[in-house]
Amino acid sequence: LADCLEPGVLKAERIDAVWLATPEGVLPELIEIAARSRCAVVLEPWLQQADGQVEYQLAWAESEGCTVVVHLPQRVVPQFRQALEVRESGRLGGLRHLSRCIWQLSPRVPGGGSWLALARHLSPWLDQAQQLAGAEGRVIWSRRDASLDLRGDGGEQPLARPGGVQILLEFGPETVGWLDLQWQTPAAWDSGWRLRGTEGTWQPTGGTLASPSGELLEFRTEDTGPDAGGGHGEIVRHLLSRGPNPGKWQDVSQLGRLIRRILDGEARVK
Repeated sequence: LADCLEPGVLKAERIDAVWLATPEGVLPELIEIAARSRCAVVLEPWLQQADGQVEYQLAWAESEGCTVVVHLPQRVVPQFRQALEVRESGRLGGLRHLSRCIWQLSPRVPGGGSWLALARHLSPWLDQAQQLAGAEGRVIWSRRDASLDLRGDGGEQPLARPGGVQILLEFGPETVGWLDLQWQTPAAWDSGWRLRGTEGTWQPTGGTLASPSGELLEFRTEDTGPDAGGGHGEIVRHLLSRGPNPGKWQDVSQLGRLIRRILDGEARVK
């Protein structure tokens, strides 16, 4: 793979940007090669590396004048965009509570890679929670449910399901969040994002506000498009210097540290 990204090849082919969706172990080297060729770097979120090498290379690439974008596809899901629009509209007043429950049966993972599988399942929902809250989350309490190890086909190797996790988060002095994410539950259910503010509430079926007289008023939002506020279009516009960066690597770096604290058992009631 590195041979395909050698500076001579990139320059000869007149490549302006490199999209990296590669194993985390080779990311630092590939980022350096792309940056030395003055290519913009678009990459998928990394979660497992704890030595900071990916972050170091991305910071260096930016210092060399290279554009760096992280692809976060879950930020463009219409249901999330609706909740974010309601949050940013101010209709709910000050946000006090957000929550989401997802129960489903996830495919089994060969090779016993349940930690990374759970981290990948968890990352988009933690990211969405922080986007909705407008702040980084601090873990007050978390519990990781053990993954379920089953025999593989023919009984030759174990196959693990990602398991699940429950998390209580604090976003600043007034906002808390609750996530209950289970990936080995046969009874599937997704609550969608539920928001409670000082002046109203929101859930996937719509919102409710209180009038000055105490009457409950219902409201809905218009459907959002599949590329609203992010996606490939926003990445291309940013690379062409026509729009803001839709995914900063610093967000993913912070998210990775948060996930490691949760899954490695460092989060406890203070």
